[in-house]
Amino acid sequence: MNYDKFLYCGLNIFNTKGTEIGTQFIVGVDNDKNIFNIFCEENPGAYKFYDLPFTYIGFVDREIDGSVVRLVKHRKPTIEKKLRAYNEALGLLKEV
Repeated sequence: MNYDKFLYCGLNIFNTKGTEIGTQFIVGVDNDKNIFNIFCEENPGAYKFYDLPFTYIGFVDREIDGSVVRLVKHRKPTIEKKLRAYNEALGLLKEV
């Protein structure tokens, strides 16, 4: 599978009532390590940045522990907004 196509997509988490309870934004795809680099704006400090294995895509559209992960393909303005937030958070982290 070509995982590069998931770059700048969201992996949003919804509860069983359909309420969004978390967002994950794919900011990088590392094919050598088989991981996505994730930015989660809601998390504090360094916890905004983490990796998820490519196998995580297998959880899309499946209910697990009362939550469902949905793959979201963002429009260009949303991608730009999320990338600005990502770069700002990276800058703040480097200042620490």
